[in-house]
Amino acid sequence: MIQNLLFKVLVRSYYLRNTGFFLVLMIAGFGFFRGEDHVRLAEAALQSIPFMAMLYMSLWFLYTVKSSLYVLNSFTDPRQEFLYHLRLLPASEQFRQLFVVQAGLLQPILAYGLFVIYRGVKLEAWLPVAVVVLVFLALLLLPIPVFMRALTRPNVAQKSRTFRTILNLRFTKTYPFFFLQHLLEDRKMVLLLSKLLSCFLIVGVCRLYSTDTYDHRLISIGVLLAAFCHTSIIPLFHSFENQHLLFSRNLPASIPNRLFSQIQTFLLLLIPEFLLLIRHLPDGIGYSYLPGAFLFLSGLTLLLHMYRYYNPNLPDTAAKVQFALFFGSLLAIMFRIPVLVPGLLFLAAGAILFRRFYPTVEYAVEEDV
Repeated sequence: MIQNLLFKVLVRSYYLRNTGFFLVLMIAGFGFFRGEDHVRLAEAALQSIPFMAMLYMSLWFLYTVKSSLYVLNSFTDPRQEFLYHLRLLPASEQFRQLFVVQAGLLQPILAYGLFVIYRGVKLEAWLPVAVVVLVFLALLLLPIPVFMRALTRPNVAQKSRTFRTILNLRFTKTYPFFFLQHLLEDRKMVLLLSKLLSCFLIVGVCRLYSTDTYDHRLISIGVLLAAFCHTSIIPLFHSFENQHLLFSRNLPASIPNRLFSQIQTFLLLLIPEFLLLIRHLPDGIGYSYLPGAFLFLSGLTLLLHMYRYYNPNLPDTAAKVQFALFFGSLLAIMFRIPVLVPGLLFLAAGAILFRRFYPTVEYAVEEDV
């Protein structure tokens, strides 16, 4: 009974909230790489432990930090304060229950780790296999004492003051900067992982043009994936707005002005991707492609954001819509439709959703991610 409850509250909700993130990982891992590419990469890592540490272990560690922060944030969510009752169980039972939760959260990297171990056994590379096993034991076990310690300290704010000190200077911060400051203060790891992945995809796709001859479709797929990398950040905006900016709904601001302010917020958020597209644009792709790419990236990100005003409380449905939107966009790219066209459609659809549902949106509960 307890295990089923923990799985629904922590594991299942984690995967639902990060549907877009895992969709991007799946496409990036199995859309751009063939099976033999994964085999060669794993064997190269097994033959060089420093390379393995740089490539695989660092990514596994970052993923574990991401999932662990989700659990810790769930403990502080007012909707889930019942989780603190876990501390009434014996320590051994707490450890067992949280171990199963941690194993559930790490399923994607555990599956890939088993593949690496399998290749290592075939190559008889026993030392690298032992290192991988020890790393995964550490990733499974080390977060659990942190969870158990958090359960004994309910409602304790654990916020870093570093960015707060830097950002709270004596200058007027307008609306577009409110959410960015919140990310830097309270959701640094989510912001870091999302931006690292999106920027890596854009740079990686641009670098592929030096290995073969491609048209604009490849870079458009990279932009598409970069947009979906922000599906972990978008729920945070709605949570922040619902918890801290409810008063703004009573301010005498028109719907177009509110829409423009939110567009500004996401344009600021997408500046790294814009700059990387300009810096690493392949020689075979003219600069005339950039306006369409910028509009496609920002329009799709904004549509994913605006959709939550229409459907703020049903993550299952939102996940299905994300899948449909991704594959519909991919289909348009493969049929050589200029990205400017879907970009304009996305922006128009997002504006319509915002105008129609922003004034009446109701969140069943306070969101947090």
